[in-house]
Formats: sequence, structure tokens, C-alpha cells
Amino acid sequence: MAQDKFPSRPITLVVPFPPGGSVDIMARQYSEPLSRVLGVPIVVENRAGAGGSVGAQYVARSKADGYTLVVSSQSSHLANPLTQPKIGYDPIKDFENIAILGRQPNALVAHSSLPFKTFKEFIDCAKKNPGKLNYGSGGVGSMGQLNVEMLKVSTGVFTTHIPYRGGTPLITGVLGNEVQFILDNPGPVHAIFGDRVARPGGWMPGARARQGRYLASAGNAADGPPGRATRREGPCRRATRRCAPCVCTCTRGVTRLD
Repeated sequence: MAQDKFPSRPITLVVPFPPGGSVDIMARQYSEPLSRVLGVPIVVENRAGAGGSVGAQYVARSKADGYTLVVSSQSSHLANPLTQPKIGYDPIKDFENIAILGRQPNALVAHSSLPFKTFKEFIDCAKKNPGKLNYGSGGVGSMGQLNVEMLKVSTGVFTTHIPYRGGTPLITGVLGNEVQFILDNPGPVHAIFGDRVARPGGWMPGARARQGRYLASAGNAADGPPGRATRREGPCRRATRRCAPCVCTCTRGVTRLD
């Protein structure tokens, strides 16, 4: 029997995080051009929880026909499988990579009421006030948490982790001084402040230029269960390649911190 032409109906692009975060922004930037190329609607669906594991598990258990995909991240496909023994999916065996959607730098952002203006002053302040500076992340095991934990090991500072349920409440938390700083994707900050990047909540001038080893980059990819439509030469892969040049990254305007 001849196989049905793919795609012939809407494709669901699962974002395993709440709306408004960097992964959600990237997925929605791709949805419209992908829809034009493939000729079917691309439906962005947020299935948040457990640092991206809920959405990833949902897609892993879906039918491997190319109609349900997930925007993966280091949290859902790297950190969580290493830190959560009963995650419910194998990030390698249960998924096939379609395309790299983009990479984002991580930015150190602090509340503007705090006394430090540079990265060195931030480290000095944290060392003089152990445990008094709280930091936020998008959830336990997220890259936002792992970034700061690596920073703590490298510098000897001690700060307290406050997990949030995604990027949008995290930004609200740092703007309201519920947490004093974050080290995470700047996409949600840019979505709120646009190109006004002088000190939205308090940027750390010089952090990227002088202490770049602490600012690991983060990447996002489109993945789906292994199957006909997600193979290397499949329509989804070709369409994503065609769309990539015209999709601007959600880090526009915030990549220079010095």
C-alpha cells in the first residue's frame, strides 16, 4: 500500500515549559515559517512540568508518525535524565533529532537595587555575604540551576536556590527581588524589555567578556519519536533547514553585556 503523503494534517510542536520562556519564544518563532513551508498548521502546545520532563515524556509515548514533536533542551534531554532516575523516557533511544533550532547565551542578571555593578563585585559581595543572595531558576535540575552550581564550585561562593515553574515567573521573581540574581537564557528578559538592555533588572557589565567560562551557551532542538517522518531526509528536517535562516533568535539585543 502506498503511504500517505506527509504532512497531511496539523503538526503539534510541544514546548515542555510554560509560555513566555526562551524555549516557548523560539518554538513560536518557528511555527509560522514552518507552517508555510510544510503547508499545514503548526500547533504550539505547552506541556510544562518537572523541568521539561513532562512534555518530553508525552512526546516519547506518542505515535511515531511525525505529527507530535518536542522542542528539546539541555534540561529535558541532558540534565533531567542524569538527575532523575525514573524519568520515564530515554533521551537517545526514544527520540530522533530533526534539527538544531538555535543556540542562546546565558546571561547573569541581578536586581538593580543590589550594590554590585560588575561580575567581580558580584563575586566579592557573594563571598562576603554567604547564603544571603538567593538565585532563581526555571526548576530543579534546570540549566539555570546547574549554571549557578558550577559557578559556586568554581568561585567558592554560597547562594541559595529558589526554583520557579518556568522562565516567565522566574523573571517576575528577579524583578520583584524575590531572588537577587539568575544565570540563565536572556530570552524572557528580552521579550519584556525589548532592546532596552542597559539595566533591565540589573545587567552585570563585563560578565560575558571577562568571565565567559562561566556563561555556558544553551541550545534547543526539534525532536520526535523515531519514525518515517523524522528520518534524516524527512520533510520535517528539510523544512526546518529552510526556515532557520529567516528565524531571528530570541537573544537579539542582549548578546553584548560588556
